[in-house]
Amino acid sequence: RRCQPFGEAFLSVGLYKVALKRLTTPRIRPLAFAIQYATFNFAGALCDVFIDHLRRQPDMMLFGQVFTGMRIFVVTTWMAVVLAWLVAVFFLQDLTVSDLEDP
Repeated sequence: RRCQPFGEAFLSVGLYKVALKRLTTPRIRPLAFAIQYATFNFAGALCDVFIDHLRRQPDMMLFGQVFTGMRIFVVTTWMAVVLAWLVAVFFLQDLTVSDLEDP
């Protein structure tokens, strides 16, 4: 939880809203925002289940360090952040979608 605000600022709401606005036409933009909102809620629910599961797991020894369930969760979260960042850096293209028939 300590790094959650950093993660939110680094990869979350603002970036996705700008991307959705640039990559959708005005006609389908409300649907795209609704899907984005539902996806965030679903991801949050999955994280809650995953955290509860990891809390009940016994501690593990990896690389000479004790890893509790919460530490494993933090490490996997940061691995996901780094992976998302690498995908964005190497595969994201700067596109703007426009529909000539949309006002």
